Amino acid sequence: MMIRSSLARRITLRFVVFTLVLSLVYSAAAVVIAYIAEDQVIDNLLEREAQALAQGYTAAGQEPVPSSPMMQLFIAREAPQSFKARMGEASAGEFSLEGRHYHFRRIRFALGDAGVLVADVTDLLSFSGIRSDLILMSVLALVVSVALAVLFAYRLAAYTTGPIRKLTESVLRLSRQYQIEELAGHNRTELDDLVAVVEYSLTKLNALLEREQAFNKDVSHELRTPLTIIRNQLALADSRNIQPGDVAQMQEAVADIERIVQSLLALARAETSEREVFELTAVIEESIIVREPRAAGITVTLPERIIVQGNRQLAALVMGNLIDNALNHSADGSLDIFYEDGHLRFANPATSLPTGDPLQPGVAQHGSQGIGQGLYLVQRILQAMHWQCRLEVADSRFCVSVEPTPGGDTR
Repeated sequence: MMIRSSLARRITLRFVVFTLVLSLVYSAAAVVIAYIAEDQVIDNLLEREAQALAQGYTAAGQEPVPSSPMMQLFIAREAPQSFKARMGEASAGEFSLEGRHYHFRRIRFALGDAGVLVADVTDLLSFSGIRSDLILMSVLALVVSVALAVLFAYRLAAYTTGPIRKLTESVLRLSRQYQIEELAGHNRTELDDLVAVVEYSLTKLNALLEREQAFNKDVSHELRTPLTIIRNQLALADSRNIQPGDVAQMQEAVADIERIVQSLLALARAETSEREVFELTAVIEESIIVREPRAAGITVTLPERIIVQGNRQLAALVMGNLIDNALNHSADGSLDIFYEDGHLRFANPATSLPTGDPLQPGVAQHGSQGIGQGLYLVQRILQAMHWQCRLEVADSRFCVSVEPTPGGDTR
């Protein structure tokens, strides 16, 4: 089974994205720091020149001359209007004019005069001159960083996810019957598949333990009555001859044991039985035919075809149990089987009605020699096939209504 989204791929992608973002952040920080450092160097040079000019003006008593031709000092004469408009009232700063870049600093002389030192620093902007080379170097460093990140992330992801991937593949090979696509979704990793399979396995294991406990409980209760009947009859056989009624009673007890064992085994494997679409009418007809001549009192009113979804063998067992139960407790041996509004009904006249719910364990009809587990087991088998079952008791008629899961058109 293919895994659509690899955990290793996700780890590699996230690591590469992290490296890319980190590289871009550091590149942007380097550019900002370079600009700040360049401006700071120029400001330091301008400040030293301003201090030297102020000291020279105080000593000589005349307007000093800047030491560098790129600097201009405006004291007595006014600075150009274009300079003044861009400098404003700031004591220091920078501005650009006609493609040139200028830094300025105002100077307060000792005699109370004031001036402004303006420097054309266009030729000193070394960072601007190498900007294209710096960008190219940054791009190359970014590419190398991403390549190293991909290699490192791939090796790291392979090392960390290798055991998980091997374990997941082993579990998936042993769990081909599990519908992992439905359990884990379509955007999953090795961990999602592993979690889904383990969770599904635990669910199936819990269901298996519950069925085993229920099976043991049902066996201990269901087989007690017919085995007691057979044991009593055999114990009396030593003291008196076996009567025809005794033989019939033991035969009925043996038939009960066979029916109980079949029901319990079917119930134990009901959860793992495959579901299919089949024709229920044929199953009912087969169940009636094998019960001749007892089935002479059965009246059947069914559509030509009843298409349902479930397990055919379990459905046949349920139909047989319902027919046997109805014939055993019918007041006159008659049974009506008919289909109405999506419900299959088994109705028979009853000499006495149960005081409780026969679909619950331990509830038996008055005068019955059973322990009241027949319909309870039938209901559990129906529930395992996702069919519904309910009782309808009225006017001394006992009716079991079964609602199967539709599998197609019924006609």
